[in-house]
Amino acid sequence: MLYPILKTLEDLIMYVRILNHAARSSTSVSLLALGVFATSMGMAAPAPHTAPCDSLLQLKLPDTTVTIAKLETSETYHPPAWDEPGQPAPSTRDLPSFCRVAADIRSTADSEIKIEVWMPASGWNGKFMGIGNGGWSGRVWFPYMAAALREGYATSSTDTGHQGTAGDAKFAVGHPEKVVDFGYRAVHEMSVKAKAIIAAYYEGEPKFSYWNGCSSGEMSKSDVLDVLAAGREKFTTEEWKALLIRSIGLEPAALDVKARRLAILRMVPFVERNYNFVELGPRGTGKSHLFQQISPYAHLISGGKATVAKMFVNNASGQRGLVCQYDVVCFDEISGVSFDQKDGVNIMKGYMASGQFSRGKENIRAEGGIVMVGNFDVDVEQQQRVGHLLSPLPPEMRNDTAFMDRLHAFGPGWDFPKLSPSEHLTDHFGMVSDFLSECWSKLRSQNRGNVLQGRVYLGGALSGRDIEAVTKTVSGLVKLLFPKPDMPIADDDLEWIVRLALESRRRIKEQQKRCFKSEFRNTHFSYTMGLEGLEQFVSTPELHSDEAIESDPLPPGQVWAASTGTPETGAGLYRIEVTSGPGGGVKILNQPPAAAFRESVKIGEQNVYARAKELVGDRDPREHEFSIQMRAMDADKTGGGVGLPVMVALCGSLLGKNTRGGTIIVGTLNLGGSIEMVPNAVSIAELAIDKQAQTLLMPVSARRQLNELPDDLWTRISIEFYKDAADAVFKALVE
Repeated sequence: MLYPILKTLEDLIMYVRILNHAARSSTSVSLLALGVFATSMGMAAPAPHTAPCDSLLQLKLPDTTVTIAKLETSETYHPPAWDEPGQPAPSTRDLPSFCRVAADIRSTADSEIKIEVWMPASGWNGKFMGIGNGGWSGRVWFPYMAAALREGYATSSTDTGHQGTAGDAKFAVGHPEKVVDFGYRAVHEMSVKAKAIIAAYYEGEPKFSYWNGCSSGEMSKSDVLDVLAAGREKFTTEEWKALLIRSIGLEPAALDVKARRLAILRMVPFVERNYNFVELGPRGTGKSHLFQQISPYAHLISGGKATVAKMFVNNASGQRGLVCQYDVVCFDEISGVSFDQKDGVNIMKGYMASGQFSRGKENIRAEGGIVMVGNFDVDVEQQQRVGHLLSPLPPEMRNDTAFMDRLHAFGPGWDFPKLSPSEHLTDHFGMVSDFLSECWSKLRSQNRGNVLQGRVYLGGALSGRDIEAVTKTVSGLVKLLFPKPDMPIADDDLEWIVRLALESRRRIKEQQKRCFKSEFRNTHFSYTMGLEGLEQFVSTPELHSDEAIESDPLPPGQVWAASTGTPETGAGLYRIEVTSGPGGGVKILNQPPAAAFRESVKIGEQNVYARAKELVGDRDPREHEFSIQMRAMDADKTGGGVGLPVMVALCGSLLGKNTRGGTIIVGTLNLGGSIEMVPNAVSIAELAIDKQAQTLLMPVSARRQLNELPDDLWTRISIEFYKDAADAVFKALVE
């Protein structure tokens, strides 16, 4: 059966596919729109009047000779002999009366394309269904024409310009025009001529045209980008995003915003030359599906050994490798991939940077992009606790920051759901796979990175490689969403593209930072829309889900605190929350409490008791019971060195005063009330900027260390100093 038409696209002219979950034998069947466009739903139904069938013998069509035009029934029609392996023989049982037209089409001197068109003599449903072939098959597929005819369709099939079975490709030798006929011309000619024959017979055109096939016969034309551009103009940007996602078999309505973004990001390697992409995440999220099932211009390598000869060049024979033959080479199960030569990773690293590799003295250029997909064994939060997010890469790659730098984007596979066929596969329209993949391949010749010029200014934290990566991602996304070069791009759409590109690149920088913090410490990616715009920062959500510093004042007793951390973990951010009521003492809600945090609480408590008059005036802290809870936001979970923030939280709770919004408090107290030296003030300042804090409150003794803070970071945060504990309380709380 056909799925219902998507109502929101009723009046849109487009090149479409209906994903049908029926099966042809054991093979899944797609019903694909035939011809350049499907006819709009809004057209009137064809008139019931029909011309005499035999009058179609006189029909004049370009390069076409009608050889048969006669009424047939189950009794009069006798199908030809059928020897297609694995396919049912034609059956004439229960065929309705139909007008059978056969024609020969000679588009070139070496072309001989045979077609048949069958049209119900009565009861036509107003639709046309083209029937595809299989493999190299060179025959009209009568069995499936008969099935379509029984359902009321006008139907057509072609021998694709030659005679032979699905496994026979001898016709191609010495006949380049027949190869073109097989590749697309025969189906295109059949589509055009069949529609003309149908229109002549019924004196009205079909309302809809479908393609029923699973292998050969899909379309590839030299003007596909013109067709794509014409279709794109009929859609809004959001409708076009949905159509792209449906064209790879997924239903956008079943995906959230993050998953839809990732689905489109996965397409960029197909339209951008030498684009290097990695996606890691849970199993079962369809990471390799796009690179295996949608485009013949992609090649999938599943785990195991990757040979230099197969990937790049066979030095003995000179045979070029996969990166020369395909637009995209995808490594599936990347953690299990290794090269047969020790320098294999270095060769790939050099190729990913320059698009070149060597064979002796010869430099060879290629355009194939490198894609790596793999799985986490734990969730993303746990993965960040036990290592960085590129840890699933093979050992030769996972901690190599130079290798990471060659990656243009990191797709967050954890944002995509585990795929369920009943929920996530679409039954709506999309573009024909061969048409779409041909468009994508031709779009690779364009460079659309210039869309940024004069409109978007990238921040100073981006290195040259960062800018190149972001520009390539922007170029790819623009080509996907706005395939016509002169199509206007609204600021909102461009900003969406820029933010996705920056986030995807920053995710790589964050993993470099975890491996080599001193070299990659500034990951504060930003952009400005126009000369008069405000600088906007882009974070990676997995690092900032609930830990970015709010600009609103915090309730009494709550503070953001930064600890110096340990050499292994580095500085860490904490949220400390205190409530108070009648009673006495301090109760730590974290159980069991970390020893270092217990010590911080003890020091903060004793300082409040000892300096109560100075800190909280007439209130007696010993007559109050405090409950305190710590939430660690980073790798450091010890809670050490946060005695002063604890003291501020205790005072705020007792005084009922809010804590300043957007502020991180730093300071290690001792029992005597003195402020200890902060050993890593620059790292803490970088952490505060990373957490989008507006103000960093530090002891004045850290001032000299901060001379090492880069100039561009000074402009992104206000650093205030306090001289002692009382001064810190005064500056941290809102009057």
